Amino acid sequence: MFSFICGNPVDYTENAVVIENGGIGWLLFVTPYTAAKCRGSERIQLFTHMAVREDDVSLFGFWCREERDMFLRLNGISGIGAKTALAILSGISHIDMQKAVVMQDVKLLSSVKGVGKKTAERIILELKDKAAEAAFDGSSGAAVSGEAANAAEALIGLGLTRGEAQEAVSRVTRGAEDMTAEQIIKAALKGR
Repeated sequence: MFSFICGNPVDYTENAVVIENGGIGWLLFVTPYTAAKCRGSERIQLFTHMAVREDDVSLFGFWCREERDMFLRLNGISGIGAKTALAILSGISHIDMQKAVVMQDVKLLSSVKGVGKKTAERIILELKDKAAEAAFDGSSGAAVSGEAANAAEALIGLGLTRGEAQEAVSRVTRGAEDMTAEQIIKAALKGR
C-alpha cells in the first residue's frame, strides 16, 4: 500500500493529476481542492489510496491527510465506493463535510450531486459514530463522548491539532456538560 507520493506535477485536469516520479507518470484521481493546490507547484506530495477491484486499479491523491481520512471514512460506508467518495468530496470540501456531519446538516449534504436525503442521513449517522470513537482526551486517555467528541472532531477538521481541539473542548465544557456540539464549537472558536 502506498501512503504518499512525491514528485513533479506534469499534467492537470479538474479531477486528475499526473505526477512524474522516477521516470514514471503516476495518474492520481483528485478532488478540485487538491488539483487547485497542485497547480503552479514544482514539487508536491500527495497522500494516496489505492483502490483495487477485479477489473480496475485506481490511485487517489489528496493534498492533506485530513482529506484522505474523510475519503476513507466515506469509502467505508456501505454502498459508497472510492469513486463515489471522491465525487462527494469534489462537491463539498473535507472541512465542510466535517461541519455538516457535526451539525447534522442533511440539506447541505443533499445538495452534493449524487447524494440524496437518505444517503446524506446515512453518511451523518455513520461518520458521527466514527468521529465519537476517534476522539479521546489525550491527557488522560479517557474517551470523550457524545457532543464533546463531535465538537473535537469538527475542530480538527477546521485545522486545529488533536491536542488543541481537545484542550478547547475541555476548557469550554468544564461545568457545562449539557452543551450541544454546535455550542461547543462556537465557544471554542470564540476563545481562540
